[in-house]
Amino acid sequence: MLQKDLNLAANQLLPLFNKAIVKYTKLIKASYEKEVEMQMAQEEKAKPAAAALLKASEKMSVKLDKELEEGKGT
Repeated sequence: MLQKDLNLAANQLLPLFNKAIVKYTKLIKASYEKEVEMQMAQEEKAKPAAAALLKASEKMSVKLDKELEEGKGT
């Protein structure tokens, strides 16, 4: 029996169990928060690259439109 193995009174086991569950829950929560934080950081890093890609594609589109207009006259 757990009471004998730990040399504790029965009324002391529940608070110890509760304490262990609270620590475990905090650990899981911290792990989840760290994972979300890392994902958000990756998304923030990707924003400038996406903006640069969008800007480059807009420039390319303008150039293509210009070339198409120039080609119509010939």
